Amino acid sequence: MENEPLSRNILLFGEITTEKIESVMQRIIEVVDYDEYVDSTVKNYERQPITLYICSGGGEVLPTIGLCEFMAYCRTPISTVCLGEACSAAFMVLIAGHCRFAVRGSSIMFHQMAGGAAGSVKNCKNHIEHMDRIESYMTALIKERTEIPQKMLDEIYTSQMDRYMSVEEALELRVIDYLYGGDEVELDAEIEESEEIDNDESDDENPCNT
Repeated sequence: MENEPLSRNILLFGEITTEKIESVMQRIIEVVDYDEYVDSTVKNYERQPITLYICSGGGEVLPTIGLCEFMAYCRTPISTVCLGEACSAAFMVLIAGHCRFAVRGSSIMFHQMAGGAAGSVKNCKNHIEHMDRIESYMTALIKERTEIPQKMLDEIYTSQMDRYMSVEEALELRVIDYLYGGDEVELDAEIEESEEIDNDESDDENPCNT
């Protein structure tokens, strides 16, 4: 049997760069490769989740999109945890987790796609179309993974202001699923009880199921 990976805990701290995304994805692939091997040899093998700890103000968008899509189709569940800050590109990584957490006092922020263009008019137009495509992806990801209403998105895009939210608001908008540590157990019970009473949802509808 292949050696088990040293850890299923991965850190994404500081500015998000192509190099950091590459390192994170390499670690994820190591765990997934191990799980794939064991899954093919052990009956009823239960994959343990990878935990991606995030403390970042954002960074490069395109590598981040690659990571988000890779996470979405990963057979091994990936939990994301905001440790103080998950802004801009880091916000996208946070909501891409199969189960999302944040510690008390964290700041979570997203905003409209920003950038600049120079050169010929045609190149500028092409760049703007490129940015529009990226923004469309970000909007689709937000709408798929959270309950942030379209009205709020429209207001943010119109004002072009950064939209910060507290952990409590993030919970309400389903940006995160649970509070990490402290009263997490009690909070889980409250959420599950509320879902059973209001929606009578099955376990398959649980946001942390994969």
